[in-house]
Amino acid sequence: MKRVRRQIRWAAGISLVETIVSVGVLAVVIPLAFAAMLKASDTGASGRAETRAPAIADFCMVELRAAREGDAIYFAPIKKGTDFGNGADFMGLGFGRDGSVIGEVSESEYETGVEMIGGKRVFFLAKVSGKLDTETREVDLVTVTVSVEYPATKSATRRSKANFHTKLP
Repeated sequence: MKRVRRQIRWAAGISLVETIVSVGVLAVVIPLAFAAMLKASDTGASGRAETRAPAIADFCMVELRAAREGDAIYFAPIKKGTDFGNGADFMGLGFGRDGSVIGEVSESEYETGVEMIGGKRVFFLAKVSGKLDTETREVDLVTVTVSVEYPATKSATRRSKANFHTKLP
């Protein structure tokens, strides 16, 4: 008499417990991965802005000096020893991703945010203002503030800012 030997085989596959554990791990890991990528993106934008901000402020100062001479491209002429950049004579410029100037920005565009100027995308905004320093009596010094802000598409209250200050005679 021959004995027939049967081999018992377990069904191949994944158990329910393994499936639940792997879904739980993914539910924790995926949001953390997305949060890390978002933070890295914000850090990159912040680093880019901090790198470009001094050059943008320098361009604004060159343009401001040219406006005092009457030779500015973007700013209206400014008299020496007077306030400027507030109210009706708002002075704002839009800059591209590489920090190159794109064009003028109105006060309403500055407040609400702007995405495009002349078909070019705006990444940074710069606001220039000056106030006559009345405490210095020897010469008429104007305290100049250049505020470089990003991202340009957000409203003024939601943008990050880098402020630069100097005095001009």
